[in-house]
Amino acid sequence: MLPRVMLSSINEYFDVKHVDHDLKLGGISDREVYKLAVSQKRIILTHNVKHFVPLAGTLSDFGVIAIPSHWKPDLLDSKLTALLKKRSSSYFKGKIITLTDGKS
Repeated sequence: MLPRVMLSSINEYFDVKHVDHDLKLGGISDREVYKLAVSQKRIILTHNVKHFVPLAGTLSDFGVIAIPSHWKPDLLDSKLTALLKKRSSSYFKGKIITLTDGKS
């Protein structure tokens, strides 16, 4: 995932934290990332959604958004910002959402 400084729009509206760059917790397991997201009431944004499928809903109802790895920072920033502004946080609870080239 990109450092949050490369996603100016989303950071203007939301409190985004990068596990490695902001929290200095790079290398922790997917389970630990999930637990951290649950404890901080955060949605997980990831390129590796398959790692979170078995965890989603097991510890709490916080969502996961799968991001295409080939998206450039400006596209990612605009799509995520639009999605997160359009939906309330309750929309994401317990869901795994996959962003695609055809829609947000």
